[in-house]
Amino acid sequence: MIIHQRAYARIGLMVNPSDGYFGKTISSAVTNFHA
Repeated sequence: MIIHQRAYARIGLMVNPSDGYFGKTISSAVTNFHA
């Protein structure tokens, strides 16, 4: 049995808790790049 799966690349932006965004994290998957 051979299993084929893809793991897509992810990007993330973490901000400082003392700024106006209160330390929120924004992330996204990039489907053009995979392993």
